Parts: sequence; structure tokens; C-alpha cells
Amino acid sequence: MMDARQLVPDADYEIEYVAAKDPRQPPEPKLKPIAGRMKVADVFDLMALQAGRRGGALALTPTQIAMARTYSALVERHEAGGIKCSSAEAGGGGGGGSADSFTQARLDASRELDRIRARIGDGVALEVRRRRKVDDKAVTVKSQITDRKLVDAVCLADQSLASLLRSHGWSPDATTRGSLIKALGAALDRMTGPTARHRHATLRCGVVARSPFAK
Repeated sequence: MMDARQLVPDADYEIEYVAAKDPRQPPEPKLKPIAGRMKVADVFDLMALQAGRRGGALALTPTQIAMARTYSALVERHEAGGIKCSSAEAGGGGGGGSADSFTQARLDASRELDRIRARIGDGVALEVRRRRKVDDKAVTVKSQITDRKLVDAVCLADQSLASLLRSHGWSPDATTRGSLIKALGAALDRMTGPTARHRHATLRCGVVARSPFAK
């Protein structure tokens, strides 16, 4: 069984933001291919491997996976920026950059995170619809999973869908997992923001997926 500490071929894309033609609009996301290097396996590599073992493919597009990893990297950079900023202030701004530059970089990351999280919204990925009666009292045996909780659990905590479902009282059967990954894909699409219409493509473990932006 592969775990998240193993190295796998980096057959993936990352999202690069470029200036919009209209300066009043936010930067536009573009896919940037990554090739020829290894990386530490994350939850999406494990999901792709499991899907391959079942004879299928991961039901997320390269754009969606790239957005998930971009979000994770942005959160990590934002948190690290706070440490660097404090270090620069304590050290008088000497060494690798001024406190002002660290502060500005952290503010930029914070604004981008705010935009992304606003796009996630406050919707619910899995909603509790039934209750079980125990001693004539209605007892909720499942708890709802919001879109934000789903995104953060998978993208930031590397939590599998099955683990997330169990922690909220759900059975991780194929139907429920399918509903959850569909909700995850929709949330990642919203997080990416407006972009060119693209063809659906699936990511297979160990295979370089075709970019939806390629002609």
C-alpha cells in the first residue's frame, strides 16, 4: 500500500495566474505543465492509484487537481510568510529581505486566499436528511459536510474521502464517495474562477494528462 511519504512521477499541472487584459479584472488562471521530476505523493496521487486499481480513473480534471494543490501551496506560503515577517521584524530587516517585502507578500497571499475561499461559498457537500429514533428520541447519527470543510480536509490535511466520511458518521460506500468527489470537483471549479471553456479530462496515475487548454 502506497503512503503519502513515497515519491511518484510528477505528471501534473500547476496553476499560474497571468494578468487579465482588462486591468480592472483579477488575474486569470492558466495551466502550466510540470514534467521530468519526482514529488512526494499526496492524497490525489493515492486517489488516482486506488481508482486505477478498480479499473477506472480519478473523477477530477487536471485543472481541478491543480487548483487544489495551488490552494494548499498558497495556504502554506501565507502561513510561512507570517513566520518570516516576524523574523525580519525581530532581526531589524537584515538578511534575506525587508520586513516590508515580507508583509506585502503575505498581504498578497491573504487577498488571494480570501478570493478563493469566497468562491468556495458556504454550501453543503453532504447534508443530513434522516434521523434515527433511539428511545423515542430523534438522534442525528450523521453530521453534514460543508464545501469548505471538504476542501480543507482534502487539500490541506491530505484526508481521504473515506476517512472524512467516517469522521462525520457516513458510510464510505461508492455512492456516497461519488457524491462527495462530485461536490469537491464543483468547489474546485468555483475556486479556479472564470477561465476558458475546456474539455473534461481525467487524471490517470503515472500518465501525463492532456491539458484542457491545449489545442
